[in-house]
Amino acid sequence: MTQIMKTSHLLVAVTALAVCLLLASLALNAALFAQATSAYRDESLVRLDPFGVQAFHDAAQPNRAAGDRLIVLFGDSRAQDWPAPARPGFVTINRGIGNQTSAQVLGRFDEHVRPLHPDVLVLQVGINDLKAIGVLPQRRDDIRAQLKAGIAQIVAEARAAGISVIVLTTVIPSTSEVPLPRRAVWSPDIDTTVEQINDDVRKMAAKDVIVLDAAQRVSDGQGHLRRDYAVDLLHLNAAGYGVLSEDLQHALDALGR
Repeated sequence: MTQIMKTSHLLVAVTALAVCLLLASLALNAALFAQATSAYRDESLVRLDPFGVQAFHDAAQPNRAAGDRLIVLFGDSRAQDWPAPARPGFVTINRGIGNQTSAQVLGRFDEHVRPLHPDVLVLQVGINDLKAIGVLPQRRDDIRAQLKAGIAQIVAEARAAGISVIVLTTVIPSTSEVPLPRRAVWSPDIDTTVEQINDDVRKMAAKDVIVLDAAQRVSDGQGHLRRDYAVDLLHLNAAGYGVLSEDLQHALDALGR
């Protein structure tokens, strides 16, 4: 009788384990399906509109009083998530789009920036170029060179559009902890190249170009994004943006003077 009970308990345990494994497998397959569907949707949108020109097609124009200066936050998701600085005398429009490279940001300048005639352009771009090094390590030097040229071209376009102040932010690094799903497509060369391109950006400072050293301001001192300023590997939380907005406010104060 005891043996029968032991066998019964063993069968129950094995059955429970099998059910748990089956449920875990179903959940994993559902997550992978959702991820694949999302990636396919994003790829399809890029194929249909490579620069994201239609993203702000129906965007309302801001209320701008006489004498107000216009700021445009421009770039990738780091720009997209940046809260508008609350400062009297300035109005902010956000023209950031997640996952965009410098080439895509440049490609929509004429549509998303030039018609607004801003006084100040704040540009945050670059990480989506550089993270490609993880899967294209042989193109590392080319990717850096193309990014540097792309940023310089956006600056040139801004000058040609009559924008009086251009705020270039250095590329915000990643955190030091790379999540397991990203490790297969990540490389330490990404972090190294972020530092190198930031040296390039700092050298672009000029009379009409202010370099806001975002990378240094939110760094942990080891070349990575501080965890208390991050929501994930690449993106800032409210505290991180608070630090950057302080520096931007100082730049705006200087502009006001």
